Amino acid sequence: RGKDGSGREPARIKFSEVYGWAAASGIGISAWLTRIPAISERLELGPAAMGALLLTQTIAAFASVSTSGMTVMRLGAKRSIAVTASMVVMGMILIGVGVSVFGSVLVTAVGMLLFGLGSATWNVASNVEGTALETAMGRSIMPLMHAFFSIGTVTGAVVGSIATAGGVAVVWHVGAMALVMGLLVDLGQLLVSRASSHEDELDTKWRQARTSWHPLSTPASVPLSPCLTVMTF
Repeated sequence: RGKDGSGREPARIKFSEVYGWAAASGIGISAWLTRIPAISERLELGPAAMGALLLTQTIAAFASVSTSGMTVMRLGAKRSIAVTASMVVMGMILIGVGVSVFGSVLVTAVGMLLFGLGSATWNVASNVEGTALETAMGRSIMPLMHAFFSIGTVTGAVVGSIATAGGVAVVWHVGAMALVMGLLVDLGQLLVSRASSHEDELDTKWRQARTSWHPLSTPASVPLSPCLTVMTF
């Protein structure tokens, strides 16, 4: 509870959590998309070959979003985010290493597969968590959550443009952005863990909303983000 017994502090912490996750997801997508020209050049891929490489991420994202409902039902939203965010971070690291260190299409493709598998379910789980909090609070937060996703995307794009102009190697740029993503996710997990010790009416409603979620009864806003992610490619 907050000092006034209203539970406002746990609420603020949970808001920070879902907004941080959304921003981190946006950063991850734009971080390596801005380096596609550098990836193509370093791996010596023409338009067709580069398109085929990007297709690996798309296929993985479709497979992931198709099973995301079962994943979130089994693991829960918070644990799903922890697992899939780790996959995204590892995928980004492999993309950077595959391009700059090994110059390997295979290693880069594995990185993109991991990124696609992780990012789609991460977005679904984040939306489920945000929807649960929105239900518990009785107020709209999803538009702002998606705004933070957009802020993360723009931030990642700006940093990527600067890195490209400065001739920064893909491995250093993408690796650094993966570190930032990991820190944002870990910070959110840490904050919400501390908030979980506060037992109040808000926390009870929030947990009930999370555990009662079903993929067939989820509001239409939940699959929007991963679908847009897939359509991007």
